[in-house]
Amino acid sequence: TARLTLCAVSSFVGLQLLAWCENIGVRVMGIAAASLSSNLGDMSFFQLATRYPTMITQSMGGYAAGSGAAGLIGSFVYTLLTGASVGASPSLVLSGVGIVPAVMLLVYFLVLPKPSTNSVSKGGDSLIGDLGLADKLRLVGPLIWGYMAPLAALMFLENITTQGILPTILYHLPLPSPLSTLFTIPRDFYPFFFTTYQLAIFLGRSSITLFRLPGHNRGSCAAYWALVAVESLCLLALLTHSISMALPSADDGVARKIAAVAGCVFIMGLCGGLGMSNTYWRFLISTIALPDVAAIFVASLLSLWVQPALCQLQVGAGRGGC
Repeated sequence: TARLTLCAVSSFVGLQLLAWCENIGVRVMGIAAASLSSNLGDMSFFQLATRYPTMITQSMGGYAAGSGAAGLIGSFVYTLLTGASVGASPSLVLSGVGIVPAVMLLVYFLVLPKPSTNSVSKGGDSLIGDLGLADKLRLVGPLIWGYMAPLAALMFLENITTQGILPTILYHLPLPSPLSTLFTIPRDFYPFFFTTYQLAIFLGRSSITLFRLPGHNRGSCAAYWALVAVESLCLLALLTHSISMALPSADDGVARKIAAVAGCVFIMGLCGGLGMSNTYWRFLISTIALPDVAAIFVASLLSLWVQPALCQLQVGAGRGGC
């Protein structure tokens, strides 16, 4: 209860700071507060999903689909409301969605069964709790190469793409019809690509209720590394495209190029959703997420260099889009 209440409050406060404060430092604090809410809530509900052993498929499927739907709905609503058809200011939209986490508390208090009604065995908790740190590390060790490492790689590749490369993929406006109705200003490209990415994330995570990737031990994790290989190819394709936008012919066949970018982003989101939901399903322990978080952090730091470098390349060639 305390953790989820903290999530709702920090999300609301963070989004208000981000929406209405002009000071950059205060805005960064708002981003940090919203991120705290997102990740603490994500792990809290993941842990809660494991507390329904008699209906673990439904609880894990609901968690995976819900976490994917959150990004899809959020990016879609933001894109729709701030687009030319509605024209709401980004500050107003961010401020308005700050009340959404209140729904999370209503679901927790009014919809989910009380802990006392769950047939949960405390034996596993007791055994794990009695282990020392060294024993816990030995227990987790066999999972690192087969599952933690590919999950971390997937998150690293995706965040480098979404934070470092996608913001640099812009095209000269106006575009030919019907693209001109969808992209009216340069900032329309990134929300469109990111919404496409979140749609794929949602589908990939939701798939856990329909099928699962092969791999039950360290000797059969090829499917997880195959996802990493596919994402690596997509990242290279998008990076090459961003660099090629410095060329005079970069806008030739713009509809085909936008579709290709959206396709690569969709494939990356699908791979990420599959990797995340299947990895979490295999182990049902929150420790598996630690390399995931570390990879996102490193990718974010690296993106601080990647995005300006790509922009400078385009500006130096006379494109000037970034």
